[in-house]
Amino acid sequence: NIENNHFSGWIPSELKNINNI
Repeated sequence: NIENNHFSGWIPSELKNINNI
């Protein structure tokens, strides 16, 4: 569960970064 939370936390972060560009 902890790993899933971390993964789900970094996925949107990367997507947001791409959207920011």
